[in-house]
Amino acid sequence: MNKTVELNKNCKILFILNICVLLSLVLFRNYFSSLNYSKVLINVMLIINIVILIVGIIFNVILLNKPDLYNGKKILIIIISLFILYLLINTVAVTIINKPLNRGYKKIADKLVSYCDSYNCGKYETKSYSNVRDFVISKTYLDYNGVKNDIKIHTKYDSNHIISVTADVYSQKEMFSQALIKEQLKDYFNNFNIQIDESMIEEAFENRFKKSIKKDNIYYSVSEIYEKGKLVKLKTTVTLKND
Repeated sequence: MNKTVELNKNCKILFILNICVLLSLVLFRNYFSSLNYSKVLINVMLIINIVILIVGIIFNVILLNKPDLYNGKKILIIIISLFILYLLINTVAVTIINKPLNRGYKKIADKLVSYCDSYNCGKYETKSYSNVRDFVISKTYLDYNGVKNDIKIHTKYDSNHIISVTADVYSQKEMFSQALIKEQLKDYFNNFNIQIDESMIEEAFENRFKKSIKKDNIYYSVSEIYEKGKLVKLKTTVTLKND
């Protein structure tokens, strides 16, 4: 004969709370990632939350098999209290722990935003990779014939210093100009006390089928971009590396 399983109140409530934990652990991860919280902290909390979920599921199974043993108000209070503690850990505690971890990043990020404003960047975003963050600027400029071209600048940094600055400037194949490229980049690189060398851009263009060329800690390269076998654009890359 089939055995009818009746769920007591505590079992039902715990099941609902387990569903809430499952959904919220994903939401917490995405939310803290959007705020650029410490990647290590986010991953550690995800592991802790998964462990909490597993423990909750195991306890749910115990309640299911022994409904009479755990069918009291005291157990219900414990279940709800632990869920409230879970929420506090994932909100208040994570925010408090992240503040000292994020202090160095925030100081550099604020400075980069000010650079972006003075550079009149079109838009920017910050991406996190482990202990490194990437401040990405996207903007456009007008070529000599009035056509818009793209500029993308990646500024990578950790909590202590700027690691690298990489600028990609796209040009029409017939409108390459080292003077115009320098003009578009100089204001941003001036923030790092770097002077763009026009002659190095020209040399990189002449050696575009070879490796990048270097002057001090600045790398210059020019590459060709093809679509369906047809040359459509040139990409000039200028990279500052702080070794």
